[in-house]
Amino acid sequence: MATGNLPRHHVLSTMRASMLETEGFTNTAKKLRAQAKLRLCIMEPVELETLANLLAYLPRRTPHMTLIELLEARKEYLQDTSWLSDVWEKVPQGT
Repeated sequence: MATGNLPRHHVLSTMRASMLETEGFTNTAKKLRAQAKLRLCIMEPVELETLANLLAYLPRRTPHMTLIELLEARKEYLQDTSWLSDVWEKVPQGT
């Protein structure tokens, strides 16, 4: 996957996790959310800026404010990596 697509893939995958959780596939959603955290941790600055632009909604949440939120979330994820084991966890089919 080209790095230019990482922010868009991140948004789509996060939405998919939410939909799966709503449909009762909590284990799969948990794995997708952990993968989203990992993606956020490895994004380059330009990718984070692109993601912030995708997630911003003016005038209440500017891209700059969104970028700050993303950087704070990434900092939290890097400090507490307990979620990391969920990235590679095998999910039983149908859960």
